Amino acid sequence: MEHQHYFSWNIDASLALHGEYNLLLVYFSYLVASIAGFCALSILGFARHNESKRALLTIVGGITLGLGIWGMHFVGMLALTLPVKVYYDLTTTFASIVPAVAGSFVFLYLLSKEKPNVPTILFIGLVLASSIAAMHFIGMSAMSMPAHMTHDPVKYGFAIAVSWVLAVVTILVQQKRVGFLNQLHKVHIVTSGLLFGFSVANMHYLAMNATFFFPFPGAETSGISNDALSLFAVGFIVVLMATMIIVLFIQNKIGGLKQTATEHQQRVIDTVDNMQDGFVLCDDSGEILLVNQRFSDIFMTPFDPLVTVGDKIESLYKNLVDTFFVFATPIDKADFIALVNDKSEKSLQTKVQCKDDTWWLYRKNRTAANMIIQTWSDITEQVTKEAELLEVRKMASMGGLVAGVAHELNTPLGVGITALSSIKDILEDIQLSVREGKVRKTQLDESLSTIEELEKLAESNMNVMAKIIQQFKFLSVDQTVEKASLFSMNSAVEDIRNARKEELQNQGITFCLDIQENITLFSFQKGFIEVINSLINNAIEHAFDGQPEPSISLVASIRENSVVMTFSDNGMGIDASIAHQIFEPFVTTKRRNGQVGLGLHIAYNLITQKLKGKIKLLDTSTSSKTAFQIDIPIDISH
Repeated sequence: MEHQHYFSWNIDASLALHGEYNLLLVYFSYLVASIAGFCALSILGFARHNESKRALLTIVGGITLGLGIWGMHFVGMLALTLPVKVYYDLTTTFASIVPAVAGSFVFLYLLSKEKPNVPTILFIGLVLASSIAAMHFIGMSAMSMPAHMTHDPVKYGFAIAVSWVLAVVTILVQQKRVGFLNQLHKVHIVTSGLLFGFSVANMHYLAMNATFFFPFPGAETSGISNDALSLFAVGFIVVLMATMIIVLFIQNKIGGLKQTATEHQQRVIDTVDNMQDGFVLCDDSGEILLVNQRFSDIFMTPFDPLVTVGDKIESLYKNLVDTFFVFATPIDKADFIALVNDKSEKSLQTKVQCKDDTWWLYRKNRTAANMIIQTWSDITEQVTKEAELLEVRKMASMGGLVAGVAHELNTPLGVGITALSSIKDILEDIQLSVREGKVRKTQLDESLSTIEELEKLAESNMNVMAKIIQQFKFLSVDQTVEKASLFSMNSAVEDIRNARKEELQNQGITFCLDIQENITLFSFQKGFIEVINSLINNAIEHAFDGQPEPSISLVASIRENSVVMTFSDNGMGIDASIAHQIFEPFVTTKRRNGQVGLGLHIAYNLITQKLKGKIKLLDTSTSSKTAFQIDIPIDISH
């Protein structure tokens, strides 16, 4: 087969063959291109919402669109009737599919990514127009007839330019960048398909207007006839229509599912918005998906919103912590931030106070869909009642404390009074014997010996009373006018160890220190020293019965704006029956040995009230039978 197919600047159209177009087939070719565009752009929409199948859907869309462009071209060729017999080379005809499909795939692949900018849109439009032009040129070269064709390069270039412009407009509409179409989902898809069909059809028919056919009687012709081409076109159109039906069915199905999902979502939002509790929903990465109206009313204003959907949960709570909440210590603040930002599987809850004196209960749970739900409940009334109840308990505790002190003093006081009364009676007997002149040496020796024993008994009980009174005065953390000051924690603890070095050595107790260097506190130094001494006394008095190598240790380091200390010993541990009461007054297992159980209560009061910190009993380990963790702020003024 001989092809006569080239470009020429100077064409004498008067000698060209004149063809006629079947308008019905012309309109039908335009419809074929529009249907292909509609199907391909719909498939593109499916791909964007289905990440796992995006590549496959893009390939399917590219094939559909490429075949639509190819089909439009050959339906358009069937619409043209020339005064000569026309055949089509089968190999070249099918080869023309390649640029159409390849260009369509690139076109859809680039559109399936993030929203492109204007330069990218221009490039995508050029890719599509160029692929249509290449398909058209190769498709035209498949013609075999007793004539040769010549193309006007100016008109051909104009056809490509018009196709490019229409392709760009198609993309803008598809990307919802045409304002009045943005809210009309179905309209903008249909409009995109029609514009696409117009882009392809205009390219074809403008390019055909740039093509001239001149008689060439001696040319050899071969290939398939228009009738065979018609069968191919009809078959292709059937496939394309079937594709459109499938796409419409899927779209209708998806539309129904979307509507159902939207209705369910609205019901959920309405329900959540009417909750009495604040509600925040975020995904596994911490991105906020939903904030209900109650939460907005509590923590946000229309003029200064703290958070919007899409923000990170960390950003929300950083703003809340800085704007709304108050904390007793920096440690409490750090613990709260860590808790609300926790994304683990475990359920958590805590309560926190706002600057307006309201109290909120925070709870976090995970859903079956691996989402994180956070709720905020107003517990101000509950906390107020608890505070009132706490005051009642404090008064009752104070009454119990006073009664306990009175009870603890009563025994040694009674013994002391009895001993002194007995001494008085003995002295009166001796004085009577002296006046009567009946004093005997044996009687005097016995009386003096009894007086000495009674005096020792009275003295020991007076010492017990003095110790109780000395400890009792520490139960009031404001018993002195000490002012907060800067002091070196390292030096203070070292001074305590040196002051008690001989006492500890006499009992064979090793005192180990592991304290971070250069810790300076702005706090109450005497209160701090009393706490450490109370803990040492508690270990000496209770821990080491029969322990071969007794030791106590103090480990301290800075965390955030606090000092975290661990005071531990390797003694006999704390009786499980009183472990939950150890910070209460008069709790002791050695009352028979003269212990009254005020040491840890004093330490607790000083730490929690004067030093504004916390103390808790830790779980025991093999090396430390008793361990306390103490957190106190570095600067008590903050």
